[in-house]
Amino acid sequence: MSEKVFIFDEIVVPTSQAARLRDAYIADYAPTAKARGMSLDGAWRSPPVELADRTVTLHFLWSVPNVGGWWGMRLGAARADPTQDVPLDGDEEKMRWWAWVDDIAVSRKRTFMLDIEEAAHV
Repeated sequence: MSEKVFIFDEIVVPTSQAARLRDAYIADYAPTAKARGMSLDGAWRSPPVELADRTVTLHFLWSVPNVGGWWGMRLGAARADPTQDVPLDGDEEKMRWWAWVDDIAVSRKRTFMLDIEEAAHV
Protein backbone atom coordinates (compact mmCIF):
# COMPACT_ATOMS: atom_id res chain seq x y z
CA MET A 1 0.00 0.00 0.00
CA SER A 2 0.99 3.57 -0.56
CA GLU A 3 0.49 6.61 1.64
CA LYS A 4 0.23 8.72 -1.50
CA VAL A 5 -2.06 11.74 -1.20
CA PHE A 6 -3.87 12.89 -4.33
CA ILE A 7 -4.79 16.49 -5.12
CA PHE A 8 -7.56 16.88 -7.69
CA ASP A 9 -8.19 20.29 -9.25
CA GLU A 10 -11.40 20.89 -11.19
CA ILE A 11 -11.61 24.26 -12.89
CA VAL A 12 -14.69 25.23 -14.91
CA VAL A 13 -14.12 27.90 -17.56
CA PRO A 14 -15.96 29.22 -20.59
CA THR A 15 -14.95 27.25 -23.68
CA SER A 16 -13.26 30.40 -25.01
CA GLN A 17 -10.86 30.39 -22.00
CA ALA A 18 -10.05 26.65 -21.86
CA ALA A 19 -6.85 26.71 -23.92
CA ARG A 20 -5.63 29.88 -22.21
CA LEU A 21 -6.08 28.40 -18.74
CA ARG A 22 -4.68 25.00 -19.70
CA ASP A 23 -1.54 26.57 -21.18
CA ALA A 24 -1.04 28.90 -18.19
CA TYR A 25 -1.64 26.09 -15.71
CA ILE A 26 1.06 23.94 -17.33
CA ALA A 27 3.52 26.79 -17.98
CA ASP A 28 3.04 28.88 -14.82
CA TYR A 29 1.47 26.82 -12.05
CA ALA A 30 2.91 23.35 -12.69
CA PRO A 31 6.60 24.30 -12.21
CA THR A 32 5.88 25.89 -8.81
CA ALA A 33 3.76 22.90 -7.76
CA LYS A 34 6.53 20.52 -8.77
CA ALA A 35 9.00 22.62 -6.76
CA ARG A 36 6.75 22.02 -3.72
CA GLY A 37 7.00 18.27 -4.24
CA MET A 38 3.85 17.66 -6.26
CA SER A 39 3.80 15.26 -9.23
CA LEU A 40 1.33 15.81 -12.06
CA ASP A 41 -0.26 12.39 -12.64
CA GLY A 42 -2.78 13.37 -15.30
CA ALA A 43 -4.77 16.14 -16.94
CA TRP A 44 -8.12 15.97 -18.71
CA ARG A 45 -10.91 18.13 -20.05
CA SER A 46 -14.60 17.49 -20.22
CA PRO A 47 -16.64 17.38 -22.27
CA PRO A 48 -14.31 15.89 -24.88
CA VAL A 49 -15.71 18.17 -27.59
CA GLU A 50 -15.94 21.94 -27.69
CA LEU A 51 -19.47 23.28 -27.51
CA ALA A 52 -19.90 26.98 -28.22
CA ASP A 53 -21.31 29.06 -25.37
CA ARG A 54 -20.78 26.24 -22.89
CA THR A 55 -18.25 25.59 -20.19
CA VAL A 56 -15.31 23.23 -20.10
CA THR A 57 -13.99 21.56 -16.99
CA LEU A 58 -10.25 21.10 -16.76
CA HIS A 59 -9.17 18.31 -14.41
CA PHE A 60 -5.62 18.07 -13.02
CA LEU A 61 -4.56 15.18 -10.81
CA TRP A 62 -1.50 15.68 -8.63
CA SER A 63 0.07 13.52 -5.97
CA VAL A 64 2.54 13.77 -3.13
CA PRO A 65 4.19 10.73 -1.55
CA ASN A 66 2.57 10.96 1.89
CA VAL A 67 0.81 13.20 4.42
CA GLY A 68 4.12 14.92 5.20
CA GLY A 69 4.40 15.73 1.50
CA TRP A 70 0.88 17.14 1.63
CA TRP A 71 1.94 19.54 4.39
CA GLY A 72 5.03 20.40 2.36
CA MET A 73 3.01 21.26 -0.72
CA ARG A 74 0.56 23.29 1.35
CA LEU A 75 3.09 25.20 3.42
CA GLY A 76 6.38 24.79 1.60
CA ALA A 77 9.01 22.38 2.87
CA ALA A 78 10.59 24.81 5.34
CA ARG A 79 7.30 25.77 7.01
CA ALA A 80 6.18 22.14 7.16
CA ASP A 81 9.23 21.34 9.31
CA PRO A 82 8.20 22.10 12.92
CA THR A 83 11.84 22.44 13.96
CA GLN A 84 12.21 25.56 11.83
CA ASP A 85 10.78 28.96 12.67
CA VAL A 86 9.70 30.20 9.26
CA PRO A 87 7.31 33.15 8.79
CA LEU A 88 4.00 32.62 7.01
CA ASP A 89 4.82 34.83 4.08
CA GLY A 90 5.86 33.80 0.58
CA ASP A 91 2.41 32.76 -0.61
CA GLU A 92 1.94 35.88 -2.72
CA GLU A 93 2.81 34.07 -5.94
CA LYS A 94 0.23 31.33 -5.27
CA MET A 95 -2.36 33.90 -4.22
CA ARG A 96 -1.77 35.91 -7.43
CA TRP A 97 -2.07 32.72 -9.48
CA TRP A 98 -5.39 31.67 -7.96
CA ALA A 99 -6.74 35.25 -8.18
CA TRP A 100 -5.94 35.19 -11.91
CA VAL A 101 -7.71 31.83 -12.25
CA ASP A 102 -10.72 33.17 -10.35
CA ASP A 103 -10.94 36.09 -12.79
CA ILE A 104 -11.56 33.76 -15.74
CA ALA A 105 -13.06 30.66 -14.12
CA VAL A 106 -16.74 30.04 -13.55
CA SER A 107 -15.80 27.90 -10.56
CA ARG A 108 -13.00 25.80 -9.17
CA LYS A 109 -12.63 23.08 -6.61
CA ARG A 110 -9.64 21.31 -5.09
CA THR A 111 -10.13 17.92 -3.46
CA PHE A 112 -7.55 16.08 -1.35
CA MET A 113 -7.82 12.30 -1.42
CA LEU A 114 -6.20 9.27 0.14
CA ASP A 115 -6.63 5.67 -0.98
CA ILE A 116 -9.54 4.24 0.99
CA GLU A 117 -7.47 1.27 2.16
CA GLU A 118 -4.73 3.61 3.33
CA ALA A 119 -7.11 5.93 5.16
CA ALA A 120 -7.60 3.36 7.92
CA HIS A 121 -3.85 3.44 8.68
CA VAL A 122 -3.30 7.21 8.99
